Amino acid sequence: SRAPRFNAWMGDTIRPLCGQRILEIGSGTGNLTRQLVPRDRYVASDVNPLYLSTLGSLTADRPYLDVQLTDVTRKETFPKAGADFDTVICLNVLEHVEDDRGALENIRAVLAPGGRALVLVPRGPGLMGTLDEVLGHRRRYTPESLRAVAAGAGFEVKEIHPFNRVGTPAWWLNGKLLRRRSFGLVQIWMLNLLTPVFRRVDRFLPFPPLSLIAV
Repeated sequence: SRAPRFNAWMGDTIRPLCGQRILEIGSGTGNLTRQLVPRDRYVASDVNPLYLSTLGSLTADRPYLDVQLTDVTRKETFPKAGADFDTVICLNVLEHVEDDRGALENIRAVLAPGGRALVLVPRGPGLMGTLDEVLGHRRRYTPESLRAVAAGAGFEVKEIHPFNRVGTPAWWLNGKLLRRRSFGLVQIWMLNLLTPVFRRVDRFLPFPPLSLIAV
């Protein structure tokens, strides 16, 4: 929430891949949700009651927007009535759950025929460090491991987009070398300030991406 330009970058990356009937899993306080509405139907979801309360405030003037508790690991919590989503968005969620394949199977079950899941995960097992520990990450992925778990859940992986190369050295410095347990506010401020530059140069940087977006 303190880096709205970064959120806009992520939103602009995801938006062209989205349909008109969206289920977003792990919406948090709605940083991405705000970037992707309006739609014909949009269900924003989370497991945190405080986040759900914040999300609920977004529905007042958005009749197409619903908010509900959805736990990606529990199929019975997914929307049931009219669950024919053409897009399910699941960003920074799979790395937190024990059974990532089961979570993807639950996602697949609510997609309409021909629908797509947009899944963002952290890349690079070698980057696992104190920041991952604080955030509750169970794993970081490679393109191969992400393709494998998606295929095991019955998905066909169309493409995998690299995202945020510029973040990789910062994550390594903070989480591996310095073993910090948070990003300082100055770093977040700098991230937000410099995001317009990062967006232009990111694909030219010689680093692997910090995140992967699978379609």
